[in-house]
Formats: sequence, structure tokens, C-alpha cells
Amino acid sequence: MIEALNEAEEAPFHLSDIAGMVVLDTAPDFTEVEQDLLLAIASFCPVHQLLNPGSFRLGFHGAYLVDELPCTAETLPAWLPPHEPWAADASSWQTEVGQRNKTEITRLTLDERSQSMDAALALIQAYKAEGEGEVLVVDAAARDRSLEWSSALSTIGLSWHPGSTALNQQPLHHAIVRAASMAQGMSSWSLFSLRSVFFSATIPLLDDVFSQLNHPTEGTWRPRPDAAVLEEIARNFHVLGGPGAIARWLGVLSSAAPSFAERRPEEKARALEETQWWLGCLLQTWAPLLSPEDRHLLNRPVEGCSTGALLPLPEPTSSGMAWLSWFVSVIDVAALSSRRAPFDAGVGTLQVLIESMNDIKHQLQSMGLSFDDGGSPFVDLLEHVGATVNITHQSSRTNRVHVVSPEDALGCTADLILLVGMDVDAWSMKSSTVPWLDAPSRLELGLFHTDLAVRRGRHHLRHLLNAGRHLVVFDSSPEEGGGPSAPLAEWLNDQQRSKAWDAMRAPPSFLPSSMYEGDEAPRRFTWVSREEGHGSWLTPVVYASVQTEEGSHFVRQGFSGRDRRQQLGLDLHAGLHGLEELNHPTAVLHAYEGAVQADRRRRQPLAKRIGTSEVFPWERREDLLSVDAVTLRPTSASLKVDSVAAGVFPHLGYRGEKSVSLSVDPRPLPLYSATGTGLDHRFGQLESPVEREVWSPSRLEGWLKCPRQAWMKQVLGADDEEGGVTEDIDVRVRGQIIHETEAALMQGHGIPLGGETSDEPTPLHAGPMGQGSAGWDTILAFLEEKVHWLGRQNAVSVHRTKDLIDATAEEWLAHKEGEIELPPEGRLARLLEADLMLRHAAPVAVEWSPTTETERSVLLDPDPDVEASGFRLFGYADRVDVLVLPAKIREALVEQGVLSDATHDSPFPLHDERR
Repeated sequence: MIEALNEAEEAPFHLSDIAGMVVLDTAPDFTEVEQDLLLAIASFCPVHQLLNPGSFRLGFHGAYLVDELPCTAETLPAWLPPHEPWAADASSWQTEVGQRNKTEITRLTLDERSQSMDAALALIQAYKAEGEGEVLVVDAAARDRSLEWSSALSTIGLSWHPGSTALNQQPLHHAIVRAASMAQGMSSWSLFSLRSVFFSATIPLLDDVFSQLNHPTEGTWRPRPDAAVLEEIARNFHVLGGPGAIARWLGVLSSAAPSFAERRPEEKARALEETQWWLGCLLQTWAPLLSPEDRHLLNRPVEGCSTGALLPLPEPTSSGMAWLSWFVSVIDVAALSSRRAPFDAGVGTLQVLIESMNDIKHQLQSMGLSFDDGGSPFVDLLEHVGATVNITHQSSRTNRVHVVSPEDALGCTADLILLVGMDVDAWSMKSSTVPWLDAPSRLELGLFHTDLAVRRGRHHLRHLLNAGRHLVVFDSSPEEGGGPSAPLAEWLNDQQRSKAWDAMRAPPSFLPSSMYEGDEAPRRFTWVSREEGHGSWLTPVVYASVQTEEGSHFVRQGFSGRDRRQQLGLDLHAGLHGLEELNHPTAVLHAYEGAVQADRRRRQPLAKRIGTSEVFPWERREDLLSVDAVTLRPTSASLKVDSVAAGVFPHLGYRGEKSVSLSVDPRPLPLYSATGTGLDHRFGQLESPVEREVWSPSRLEGWLKCPRQAWMKQVLGADDEEGGVTEDIDVRVRGQIIHETEAALMQGHGIPLGGETSDEPTPLHAGPMGQGSAGWDTILAFLEEKVHWLGRQNAVSVHRTKDLIDATAEEWLAHKEGEIELPPEGRLARLLEADLMLRHAAPVAVEWSPTTETERSVLLDPDPDVEASGFRLFGYADRVDVLVLPAKIREALVEQGVLSDATHDSPFPLHDERR
């Protein structure tokens, strides 16, 4: 454009009828492009620039186009209205305008910068009570804290909304960028990335995003994700994000099948194939955004893991803009339009984003430049648009309160100006750096401006110091790590060296004296001595002590709901009736639950405190808080105690000469006796029973471990576990590997999975698995087929491979290629060795269930005479063994009546009595 203006012989159409142009005051400096553009315009249209008096070197003067003498009344251009040019001498911070306004300046010190917003609200509220003047709140972080300011001002009855915000502050834009980057980086295609896009409330998507596709054999099956399947695959096969993650997803799902213990195998098979189909469709749709390592997967067909049918896939998306159009088309616009959250533009975000992307594409193509329409450059472009493009909101100006940054405040005036966010962090004076360029290179390119930010700051600050009737400066110097920014600190030092420093100590004239003096009511401000020998300064108060007839109590200052709740808590501790009411009075008692439980723990009887030959009676379980009081885990000492000598059964322990025997498991412990207070339900007194048609062992185990935790997780669904995938192999996966390794050994022994052996029970060492290295070979074959992460080069897999089979990743890969044989070492080798040492136990079943063909659960009825005294149970026994005794021992037990073919309904007698 500049070249076109310099080469043009006639004025452009837009400048042909303009008599002249006025350039207002601007902070230093113009960039070379801006300066060249304005000078090119000046060749067709007169340009008159307004400047501030003062030093150009310090920044007071502002930016200028040409170095010329200022105009006088005689040299004033004819096209400007006649006036007397201002030629004042302004070498200091204060100008004639500030002197004419008689600006009152007050320094307000802060112990912490977090107190600034409440202090500003108190000043605004006091000022608005006196009149209807204009209020200007200057916060260098106003754009980042716009929501906080809007919410805070609403607590004192003032409505304010920012005129515009950056597009990247919109949750919808953030969700789109997150979706575009789902195929990029070290977290690409991770479980977290998939969840954040397709299982998030931030961006509502249609239920069926691939509605044009139909399953070849199952008409009701759709390409859609199943959250449980994704979490299970990611955990069991250790699928993390990064290059190759989508290949691992599809590879695992291609051979996935419902487990043997699955209660609903048909539903599980459908969920597996639908998830596999959905991931294959995503791969085609994200084609222009894929990393180079994953692009070869686009040519692979997807065969259903459950039906074996070749699944139809959409055509690969041609470009990043085509992907963006598709993604916008699958957003649920109706749900998006119903949002009423503050500053959530919803559909407006989509409109601004698409218009901005199309404008950039059109401008680049019109100049003959390439448009990066895919890969990571396209994602970077989406982020760049979010950081540079603003989205406009409806701004409320009715209360005459404005929150602006120092840059936006240039040219603004007000009756009250509050310099709130002008500290070193909010208003940083650090010059921006250019990567890979040192100082000489930046100087050569004209980018070395070390003092430019400070000069701009001086220019903006000088304007604010003279733009209002009342000025309050918030100084965070007392806070460690705080303090004013460089321009403000420089001005404060100048004031301290002059007589104006003492004048800044006076409180604002509009502030009532009751807010900082007297003891009649809690004061919002107090006087605190800061610098030695310079008196006290006005400081906001967070907590104040108030003396009443009932004694002294604390008052929490503030305007937010959180402050009111804290004040209510202080009043309750002091025994006072506050202004706020409790939403749920019984909830106050919950604070004492911990103290009650701690007292119960201190007073509960302990098995270790009984005397020699004494019994810990079963009736004392009513007084137990937990099973920590008894011995449930066998120890060498407890096993030596003859608990039969107690003479009673059941009991919680019997002390021999030295140690206490094992206790009969007292769980579930009886409920704590009713207290008649609101704490009863906290101790398990539920108004309605926990009803479930069929229970599983894992659910019952949760109630035995901790009833409250089981109630929260199983009844309330309040599980604090996110269900993500950790870098290490999940402990449940490691346990499952051990479990399935045992199952593989049992199958090699001749025991069918889920069935019973029909042959004579044989110990493991006497069967096929005890012959040579057959057992170890079975384990290695199972690992090679089922444990896909074994042998990977990452640190976790290397460590776990070493733990399981005591081999390196290279040795495992060499074994899979048939180059070497691995010796039986590692955790699994020790497991096999322990199994082969069980000479008197013979496995007869694995994954055995007591169910029948007609009943999927069994009824456990402890008391047949009581109706509905039991419950139904579904589950599998991992392994069932029978005792294999030598003939001599068997004959002795038969002779004593311990072993026989007869049935009995009473236990075997104790104390060497015969049946």
C-alpha cells in the first residue's frame, strides 16, 4: 500500500475530498510502517499532529512524525478552526490542566495486592453515595480480569461489561483449538484429548456426527464413542498420547472382544465396534491435521472387531478450512444459543472466527502468498486469530463506571480515577524479546527498544495524573514481591523528594471519616506506619476487631458472597446472630464429626489390651470404630496362639502367653447409636435402605473396606477419580496380567476357561505345565499375544518388562523374532515356581461361576426361616483347587471322621471330640 501511494500521481478516492487530517496524541513511538504510511498520506492530504509538551526522551512528548517547530497562531493551517495553540512549559509530571483541576492525590498502601479490588469497591461506593461523577478504574490487567471486575461491581449495584474481549477468552474458541490440535503433539489422540473434545460440556456436539454412514450388517449401530471402552482400552493396553497413538487405538480395537466375565457380552461387542468405527471416521476427518507419522493410516480399511464387516468411512477432509467447516456443522447450535453465561458469545464466536480465517486466506491469496491449510501451521493460525481478534459485547455505560487499561485510558477524563492495577506484574515494563536474535541483531533490524515500554508508561501515567478531580494511587510496596511498576515508582520517588509527598497522605475528601476513624463501627480503612519518619498511610482492612456489650468479635470486610459466608462463620464461632442466615443449619454440626470420630477412636477397646488367657468378647464389636482394633491379617505370632482354647465362638481375639490370636472378621460393624442430632445420617443412619437386585464381590468388598466410601461412590456416584491414564502401568492392569497369566497356565493344564475338569484332579507340577519349560513357554506366549506394551522403548515399559520377566526391551524383541530364548526369571517366573510347589493342591476350575443356564446369579440365604434375609450374588471364582492328600494322611482323617461321604448340618466338634 505504501508503495502504491508513493507511485500514485493523483490522490486516492478516499482522500480526494478531505481538507486535512488531525493525528491525536499517541504514546511513543510510531513504527517505521506507521510513519511511512502517514507520510505517504501527507503527500495528498495535509496532516496536523497534536503533541504534548515535555521531554521526548522521557516519553512525555509522545510520538511525532517529523521534527518541526510547533505551530503558532500565524502558522496555523487555514483548514483548521482558528484557535490559540497551547505552548505551555511542562517539564514535570503535573501540567496546567492538572493545576486547573486542582487534582487531589491520595496514596493508598496495600499489605497484599489481593486487597485492591475490595478497596476500590469501597471507594467507589463511598463516592457514588456523594454524587454521580464519572469513575475511571485503571487496571493494566483489565482485559484478563474483566469477569472479576464485572462480578465485583455487581455486588455494589453497578453494572459494567467490557466493550470487547479477545477471541481466545471465549470457551468455544478454546475448544475448537483444542479439537484442531488433537492430532498434533505429544498428547495427540490421548484419552484426555478425546474426552476434552467429545465428552465436554464446553462445546455441544450432535449425537450422530457421521449421520450419512450406515453399518453394512447392523442397521441400528452408529459410529459413536463409548467412554467406558475408551478408558478400558487406554488403561489395559497403556495407550498414551503422541505419534502412533491412533494406530495403537485402532490396532487394539481391531482384535478387541468382550471378556469372559462380561455380564452383557452383546452390548459390549456393539460398544467395541461402534467405538472402533468412530475412531476410524475421526482419522479420515482429521486428515489435513494429522502428523506425518499417522498419514499412512488413511489408506487402511477398518474391519469390525465384532461383526467382521468392512466398515464404511467418510472421504478424507481436503484442507484445514474444510475440517473447520465440518466441525462447525456438527455443533449443536440450538444448545449453544441457549447459553446465558456472562461474556459467552456462543454462536458469535463461530461467526467471528470463520470471518477472520476467510479474511486472512483472501488477503494472503490476493498478495500471491501461500495459505497454510493444514497441519500444525493451521493450528497456529487459529491460535493467532484468537490472540489478535476481538469480539464485541454490549457494553453498559449507565453507571458511569469504566474499567480500562492505561493504554485505553489515554484521552479519557473522569471525576475519580483509581490507579488499581499498576504493579510490577500487572503493568510490566519488560521489552518483548525475539527468539534466536541477540541484542546486536535486534539493533540492526530496528527492534532493540529497551526503554520503549517505560517511555510509553510515563506518557500514559502523566495523562492519568492530570485527568481527574480525585486520584487514588494504590501502592503495593509493603508486599514482598510487589511494588509499583517502573513509571509509577519513578513518580512516587519524585513526589517523596518534594513537598507533595505529605499532601498525598490526606484521605479523599469524599470518603466519610467513619470509614477510617472512630470505634463505633467496623472501619474499612486504617492508618499504618510504612516509611520511618513519614507518618501513617491509609490502608484497607480485611479483618477488624469490634467491641460490643457481649465482648469483642472479628468482622470480615468485603462485598462478595464468600466474604459474607466467612463473616457468618465468624459470627457462629462468637455465638452471635449475624445478618446472614444458614441455608442448612444441620450442616454446622458436620464440622464436629471429625472430633466425634476421633473421640470414638480413642475410646474403642483394643484386642492387644486383654490379659493372658482372656477373650476379647464378640459383643464388644458394638464399640468398634474400625477393624484396626483387632487382628485380621495373620502374623507368625498370632498363628501360634491356639484360639480354640477360648472356649467360645465367635470371638474377637484370645491372648495366649504372649500374643493375641486372629479375630473373626467383625465386619460389617454395627452402626453408631443414634444421637438424636443431624449427625445420625453421617454415621450411616440412612432413611432408605441401599437396594440392589444383584451384588458383585467387588461391590461388597467396597462396603467391607469403608462403608462411607462405598456409599459415596456406589450410591451417590461421587467418585473423585478422573479415570485417566497414568504414565505408569495402572496397578489394576498389572494385577490383571497376573490373573490372566494364571488362567493361561490353568488352560495349559487342561482346565477349560469357565468350566471344570472332568479328569482326576492333578497337582500342577504333575501335569503338562510341570514338564520342562512348558509352563514358562505358556507364560511367554500369553505375554506376546495379549500384552502389547511389553518391550516398548519408553521408560515405563522398560521398567515393567524388567519387573515381569527380567528382560530388556531388546531381549524381548529378539525373543519374539526367535533369535534367543529367555530364561525363567522375574515376577512371573517366581509365580510359576510357587504354583509348582503346591504339591497337595490340584486346580479343578478357573473363572468358575456357580450360576446356571437359567439363573445369572445365585441366592445367598443365611437364614431360610427369615423372609428376604439374603441377597443375590454374581461373580467368578478366579481359581478352585481341591486338596490332594497322601493315602496315609487320608486314611487317618477318614478314621477320625473328618473326611466322609456323609452330610452334616453342624460344625465339627472341638477339643479332640469325635463326631
